Amino acid sequence: MRMLSAIITGLLCLTGILAAQNGWEWQNPYPQGNTLYTLHSSDANTMVAAGADGTVLRTSDGGNSWEVTFQLQGETSNFEGMYFLDSNHGWIVGPGERMYQTTDGGASWDQTIAGSSLNSLRSIDFVGDNDAWAVGGIGTIVATSDGGQNWSVQTSGTTNTLYDVSFADATHGWIAGSFGVLLTTNDGGANWTPQNSNTFNTLTSIQFLDANTGIAAGASGTMIRTTDGGVNWQTVATSTTRLFNDIFFLDANKGWAVGENGLIKYTVDGGVSWLDQASPTDQWLYEVQFTDSQNGWAVGAGGTMIKTSDGGVNWTLESRGSSWTLNDVHAHDAQTAWA
Repeated sequence: MRMLSAIITGLLCLTGILAAQNGWEWQNPYPQGNTLYTLHSSDANTMVAAGADGTVLRTSDGGNSWEVTFQLQGETSNFEGMYFLDSNHGWIVGPGERMYQTTDGGASWDQTIAGSSLNSLRSIDFVGDNDAWAVGGIGTIVATSDGGQNWSVQTSGTTNTLYDVSFADATHGWIAGSFGVLLTTNDGGANWTPQNSNTFNTLTSIQFLDANTGIAAGASGTMIRTTDGGVNWQTVATSTTRLFNDIFFLDANKGWAVGENGLIKYTVDGGVSWLDQASPTDQWLYEVQFTDSQNGWAVGAGGTMIKTSDGGVNWTLESRGSSWTLNDVHAHDAQTAWA
């Protein structure tokens, strides 16, 4: 379902982008209409987002203005994972074996190569400046120990799609995937072993707060939590059957989760219990991130971007315009038009 909607939206938006290169200017929705799957925010004013058709856009003034800083020309492939080491140095992962790196806060991007895998990458996680892992389709895991100069393939032992990776330190890591797959390593990925997640639902997001405490979430409102490094996982009550696309923890207690049809939930007890936050959109939200206890962003379908400055008590829609399908347009004069 996610990929079908992404393909349709991507084809429409790619047409608009190509038109813009031939004297046309993008009008609606603003600032662009490609689905956004991933983001990084370094402070209350700066945010970089990436998504469908290899789109990357950036704001440095809290969303008052936006710049599309990168676009994969002539492709409908998606960027689905992003990680920044600091405000300047970051990575995005996506189609094929490609990764892109920035050293100027997302203003420009250079392509790098990740191992020999031909599968799309969906998530990337760093520990320090040198050690990183990226995961994706058909059980793909690639790793680097030199800051991304060289990448090698690690053996996952599964052909399931791997959606997210989280390392507590340079040796202890976990991966979540389709059909409830959970993998763990205690040697930096030299060996990966399965853990019992107690669910067959796809797990789309995982975050470990330390070597013992972790939370994973996914399809049908599924959320599980461990306090012993994944030896045992317990089901967490979420009061929803909607899909979770992402979970984010600011610290050991405060966290947020987003997903299907604008779903937003938050926790103040380390993921033991979750409460709803009012969402300004019914579009799917794919990723959420906070820079402090008050300021956060989430991004999603059709270029949706929402922002909070009070810890999620109130969320505002930062993208503008309609995401409805438009079938016709009529201009009365140079200033007046209907669609």
